[in-house]
Amino acid sequence: MFFVGFFGIDSISEEKTLNISVSECDKPTLIKQYQRFHLFFIPLMKWHEKYYIKCGNGSILEINDVGEKLWSEARDFITDSEFKLIFQEKHCIKCGEILSEKYEYCPKCGQKI
Repeated sequence: MFFVGFFGIDSISEEKTLNISVSECDKPTLIKQYQRFHLFFIPLMKWHEKYYIKCGNGSILEINDVGEKLWSEARDFITDSEFKLIFQEKHCIKCGEILSEKYEYCPKCGQKI
């Protein structure tokens, strides 16, 4: 957050539970991120709006132009061509531990990755 006198610029992230089905995603949560300019803590302008879907399994999907319609609930579906996978957690096949890309062995059970 940047603050000078009575105005400032900050990054905002909001979340909303989605009640729609998204392929290969359980418990989808819609995330809205943007920058805003405010005066006396009154928001005046926002820009760089981006929308993502966070899945229950840790995957993050980036949404194209339909994010605003999903946020305002003007649309109740999303097709596979309207999003792309940008992050997926890697899990150990033996114990299910969340793994980093740099691991050769699971830190919990020792399973070779």
